[in-house]
Amino acid sequence: MSIISGWVGTGAGLIVIGACMIAVLFVHHLPKWSHPWVHRALIIGMYCGATAVLVTTVGQYAITAADTAAGWFGGFGTGLGKVAIVLAGFFLLASLIIALVKVPSAGAATLAVALAFLLALVPGGFLHQFYEVTAVPGQQIAGTVASWLGG
Repeated sequence: MSIISGWVGTGAGLIVIGACMIAVLFVHHLPKWSHPWVHRALIIGMYCGATAVLVTTVGQYAITAADTAAGWFGGFGTGLGKVAIVLAGFFLLASLIIALVKVPSAGAATLAVALAFLLALVPGGFLHQFYEVTAVPGQQIAGTVASWLGG
């Protein structure tokens, strides 16, 4: 039963990410004053969809594949791999927070998907705790939005 729910959860995340990608194409049809707010909603939606994908079966396959590939070069747990993943995580998180507060854009929405995947790979510390705190609400929001969309 858990495999079936894992695949269904993956569908909810993909539905939300797909709906956000389609919405990005039509934002310019809305009034100019609404663009920053719509972009903020899209950033949050893309992050929620990505966390919904990552905590399910397909996401675990992706995380395992990335860990295996990194293991060939020393892994994410120690050394240069850990430094690289932590620095990239901090820069992506900072850029996403700046995008939410000051300059929301469609490009930042696609970065939100990469941020969720990157934070899932961080072996520990503040960034991993941030991911753990935001993953469950993100999955719940994505499931709700996907059910609203008929998924």
